[in-house]
Parts: sequence; structure tokens; C-alpha cells
Amino acid sequence: MEPTTTPSDHAIHAPDLAGLMAGERPAATIYLATGTGGEEALAEVEPRWRELRASLAKDGCPATALTGIDRLVRRYHSEEGCLAVVADETGVRFTTHEPEAPRRDLARWDSLPSVGPLLEWRQLAIPHVVVVADRVGADLVGVGPGQAEVHEEIEGATEPLTKSKPGGWSQRRHQQRAENTWDRNAKAVAHEVAALAAEVRARLILATGDVRALALLEEHLPEGARPDLRILSHGVGSDALADEVVRLLCDVSARDTVSVLRAWRAGLGKPVQGAEGTPAGGRRAVEGAEDTMAALRAAQVATLLVHDDPDDERRAWWGPDPVHVALGRGELEDLGAASLQPARLVDVALRAALLTGAGVRVVPQAGGPRDGLGALLRWTSA
Repeated sequence: MEPTTTPSDHAIHAPDLAGLMAGERPAATIYLATGTGGEEALAEVEPRWRELRASLAKDGCPATALTGIDRLVRRYHSEEGCLAVVADETGVRFTTHEPEAPRRDLARWDSLPSVGPLLEWRQLAIPHVVVVADRVGADLVGVGPGQAEVHEEIEGATEPLTKSKPGGWSQRRHQQRAENTWDRNAKAVAHEVAALAAEVRARLILATGDVRALALLEEHLPEGARPDLRILSHGVGSDALADEVVRLLCDVSARDTVSVLRAWRAGLGKPVQGAEGTPAGGRRAVEGAEDTMAALRAAQVATLLVHDDPDDERRAWWGPDPVHVALGRGELEDLGAASLQPARLVDVALRAALLTGAGVRVVPQAGGPRDGLGALLRWTSA
């Protein structure tokens, strides 16, 4: 067996979610769009939640789980985005409120939670720094992986700040003093931007504000950070600015997905152009439900590729150990595994990946693996 390398920087590792997937007891998972009704948000959200709640209760979800979710719906109903909750008979085990609305409302009671959308949201959380600069200083916001936002305010010298026109011999001196003040302030801002970008491991630095301040920021930013800088044209506080930030972050995430898919196709011996065939030294990737589950049983998966359609209800089996996963119960019984339970195929695959330390990349159906499942391997196979 030959060890392989994978684009692990683009795979999501979620040890906090692995604990949810231990399968100690059945769990309810909900994804509920919130804040869609303006001032009447609760009146709009509550009927949808009641419908989901009734479905969960019918499937066996206990009152302790439902009551805990009730409280969260009342808390987050007016905030635009999506409420995601995992709860079981002990109460709420995980909750988050994300700004992106779900593809549709979803409620599921099963032996495993459904964490695919949580992983997909994390793919979009590209570490970045936002800079709003003027000639005095700047406001900075840094967003790192799994971190709270970091806010910094930089205030430079304020005098002289504007070019005066007194006339006579002193005019040039006043103008130069203003230029020097702007330049010193820009240097201070550039230093702090670079430091914050390093702290949050930013992949983008998004800057807007005064045109001259932005030009000086770009000039003084360390060379290593300049390729990550994007000057945004929209005004501060505008919806267009927020949309542009989201678009740029989504673009980076999409390119990461393409990178993983290219590595996966190459591992299969399926380059974008050229004949198919097993790479020299053996396969570095697999595709399809059967081969992917076999790789998960061998703890061979470095990065799991999964397409998680909320309407996909295919089933698979899992047992107490992380590697106890199979399409059929008999495969695990032949291995001597006991206490076997069925769950959604996607969730069974995600459980095995997270509990064996593999990364995950949620991929689109188009261009992705057959059956919506594939993997880059930790070592090659024949």
C-alpha cells in the first residue's frame, strides 16, 4: 500500500459533529427557515413548525426533544436565515442559526442525525477580513474557521488630514503634510490588516471605503497578502456590498470544490481529458455507494465526497464501531457486528467519515460521484 496525499485543506473536519453521530440514541434533526415574514414572522414560521412537529411526534420523537425545539423556534423566529437543531430524549444536543435559508424545511427522526447541511455551510465559511478604510484609519472584521468575528478599529493621525489651499509659498507644504498623514495612517492600517489576516488565516481581504485610502492600503500591504486583496466598488452599508462579499466567498468555496473533484477524478484514473484507467501504483479514489462504503469499513477514506439531497431516503446499516457500515445488514453480521441499525445512506457514510477522522466535501450532483458518494483514499488500492 502506498500512502497518498489529498487536498485536505478543502475538506471539512468537524470533531464537534462527530459526537452527535455516535448514535447513542435516536435523534430529531430540523432545518427551519426563519425571519421570512417580517413583523409577522412568528405567525408565518409557527404553522410550518407545527406541521414538522406533528410529523416528528408521529415518527416517535419524544416530548423532551420537541419542547426544546419549541423554545428555539420562539427565540429565532424573527431572525432571517435557518434554524438547525439536533435533539433527542435528553433534550437539545446541538443548535445553530445560519444566515442562509435551507433548500426546504426538513424534519427527520432517525437513528442518526442529518448533518450534511451543517457541513455544507462550513464550506462556505471562508476565512476572510473585511476592511472599511478612510484616510484616518479603518474598521476591520476578521472571520476565521470556527471562530467568533474579530472586530478592530484603527485610528490614525487626524491633523493635518485634508489638503488646504492657503495660497502662496505654504500651499505645497500643507498639501505634502496631508499626504504624509494619509500615508502614515495607511501604513498602520496595512500592518493591522496583515496581522489580522494571519490570525484568522484569511484567504480573502475585502476592502472598501475612500479611494485614496484604498490605494495606499494596497501599496503598503505586505507582498504576501496582496494577492488576497479585493477592492470592492460598492458603498459601505449597501446591500450590494454585502451581496458582493457573499459572491466572492462563494466563488472561493466553489473553486475549492472543483479542486477536490479534480483530485478525485485523477485518483480514479479519469482525468478531465484523456483515456480512463487505473493510475500507476493503484487507485487513489473510489466512487459509488458500494465501493465507498467498503473504503469506509477499512478506515481508508481521507476525504469523503457526498451529495446530500434532502429528498434522498436510501437506507444503509451501521453498528457500534465507526467502521461498521454497509449497504446490507448481512455484510455487517458476517463481520460479527451486533446492535445494528438502519439510517439514511448519506448519514451512515458521514458518521463513518467523521468518527474515523476523515474530511468531508459536499459536492453537487452534476460532475460528482456516482450514487452521490465517492472518496479520496488514505492509501492506494489495486
